[in-house]
Amino acid sequence: MLRAIKHPLRQQILNKIEIEGSINVTQLIASFDLVQSVVSQQLAILRNAEVVIAKRDGKKVNYSINLERIELINNLISQF
Repeated sequence: MLRAIKHPLRQQILNKIEIEGSINVTQLIASFDLVQSVVSQQLAILRNAEVVIAKRDGKKVNYSINLERIELINNLISQF
């Protein structure tokens, strides 16, 4: 979990998702000027850690922050 959010690019992606509320891969690619495979790989790591939620909207998938998971992470960190 912590390893997933530690990476600087994934932190930037999470910040962008938080600002937008919900965003798709195409919008993230344009925001960071990255290739699709890099963005998709980073999102897969965040999805596997359950830090983001993916919801299909037609052909696109919109990503949002999993607030419950972030709260859990914050609680775990605050214990140390």
